[in-house]
Amino acid sequence: MLGNIYFKLKLTKEALFLFEDLLNGNVVSSSQDLVDVHGSLYEGYKAMGNIPSAFKHLEMYHELTDSLLNHSITEQINDLEIKYQTEKKEKNWNWPTLIAR
Repeated sequence: MLGNIYFKLKLTKEALFLFEDLLNGNVVSSSQDLVDVHGSLYEGYKAMGNIPSAFKHLEMYHELTDSLLNHSITEQINDLEIKYQTEKKEKNWNWPTLIAR
């Protein structure tokens, strides 16, 4: 993201403006990008000494990170449940009877 380049060039105010603009314009394309934007805003506001804003974005960063992690874990559990149920059904089939037909 362009804002990260501004941070590296020590143009913190410009970087913060770009990241805030991304949030306010609702143009962040993915959940992970939203996490990254809040993380960058946290770092930028912390560097500028704006602790209340930094803390706000740190909270959002952690909330979104936890949400993504929970979603990922739920998907993995569902996939394992499907595999388990499929293997269980396959073991209960009477293959010689099915082949003889």
